[in-house]
Amino acid sequence: MKPDAKWSCMFTRRNVAATAKHYLGDGGTVGGIDENNTITSYKSLVNIHMAPYFDAVAKGVSTVMISFSSWNGVKMHANRKLITNVLKKQLKFKVPYIPLLSEGLIGDIYPTL
Repeated sequence: MKPDAKWSCMFTRRNVAATAKHYLGDGGTVGGIDENNTITSYKSLVNIHMAPYFDAVAKGVSTVMISFSSWNGVKMHANRKLITNVLKKQLKFKVPYIPLLSEGLIGDIYPTL
């Protein structure tokens, strides 16, 4: 039996889907506390925390997962500057889907859930 062409193509490719996690600033949160606030200037944020994302996007990462942390008090899930302007426009991240974990926003809107 001859295999279906689309299935044989799927098994002969050498690509792997990858996700760059946790955009952005997780390693610089106050007190090193998970899902906390990174307090720093934009220049320091870029110089210290952005390098892995520059590299991942340049190498064709499939998705970028947004962090539960904040930058200067703004939750990353709601940070239009860093998601839309930097990740999508400046870094030219072309994948149409950036997973936003709904709990990242729901926890802020409904903290008792």
